[in-house]
Amino acid sequence: MKKLIKKFYLHFSFLIAKIYVKCAPMYKHVILFSNVNGKGFGCNPKYIAMYIHKHHLPFSLYWRVSNKEIAKTLPYYIKPIYDGTVKDYIFTRLAHFYIHNSRVVIAENRKVGQYNIQTWHAIFGFKHAERAAEDELPTFYVNNAKLHSQRTDLFIAASNWHEFDYRENFWYDGEIMESGYPRDDIYCSHDKTLKQCIKNQLGISNDTKLLIYAPTFRDSGDVSIYHIPTEQIVNLLQKRTGEKWAIIVRLHPNVPVEVRNMFTYNDHIIEATTYPDPQELFYISDLMITDYSSSSFDFLIQNKPVILYAPDYGKGNLRSVTSLFKDIPFPHCYDIKSLLKVINTIDGRKLSLRMKAFLKDYKGENGDLFVSYDDGHAAEKVVARILQVMEGKIKTRKQIERLK
Repeated sequence: MKKLIKKFYLHFSFLIAKIYVKCAPMYKHVILFSNVNGKGFGCNPKYIAMYIHKHHLPFSLYWRVSNKEIAKTLPYYIKPIYDGTVKDYIFTRLAHFYIHNSRVVIAENRKVGQYNIQTWHAIFGFKHAERAAEDELPTFYVNNAKLHSQRTDLFIAASNWHEFDYRENFWYDGEIMESGYPRDDIYCSHDKTLKQCIKNQLGISNDTKLLIYAPTFRDSGDVSIYHIPTEQIVNLLQKRTGEKWAIIVRLHPNVPVEVRNMFTYNDHIIEATTYPDPQELFYISDLMITDYSSSSFDFLIQNKPVILYAPDYGKGNLRSVTSLFKDIPFPHCYDIKSLLKVINTIDGRKLSLRMKAFLKDYKGENGDLFVSYDDGHAAEKVVARILQVMEGKIKTRKQIERLK
């Protein structure tokens, strides 16, 4: 009986919310942020919110969260909105601005003046995505992605390759801002104090060099390929360089929980999968081991060395990969033996020179050389657009459609 009453109450609440959304005015000066459907304070939305707060701009900031633990991690100037609640239903339709980095649902009954900004969560990567992987994606995802792109007012791009990918694979024909990525602004700061602060939060001494292990998820769910001999790698790096080393383990959110428990954590093997902002981890790290993850490009734009370790390459564990995976001159390893050999011989300076030469000559799928839009001012540019919309200088796609 209690379940039936609760179900009725919930149904009635959403019915009232639907009527309220239809009658209520838009929540002006309200910005709603979403980081991969309820994740913590991170990625591009974080750096846009921080810029707004730092410059004392007249906005009320809200963040969609999936649980109370995540809500507790939000800074004091951002209020949580719990995903799937009546309040979430209302705010996703009445907020003046909705800033997200994944394929959220953009409601048909949103206010005409709501401005949607898609920041996405990857610069570009080795795995095919969106239209390029349409046959490998669930039908419901593809349908929502197409609808999402039709209703989005602005995509932001970090490079010309990124911009081309939007046009070619995201079913999007709207405006793209060549702003750079707000989350990449940190890479241009060269702030030693910030680096020390992040290390302190993780319990890492300032003189410790860091390797970050950041593999992506497998569509097959295979967990065996994630294992690497962390202790052996730390000992190898310390013996070779004469410096203190630690490994940060940062797994993709979609990786099964049992993989996290595959590692033994201590003062030099650091668990950071739940750390809300991977950009801070990439900023403080000196070397990366990854596989097909787009995070390798966070190191690329910082001119830091990357080792690609993909023991399941060509075995059907994930979506198809682009030709860039084989073409990029990062060291490629397909078993533990070759991984340890590369770690013992890698020359960061030579690799840096190879990468510069690669980017100077290599043409992407658009036939053009790589051009980065990152200059340390991406958040500023995005916020400038928000202010333009607030002042009525730019209309939403829905407003333009109404005028036709």
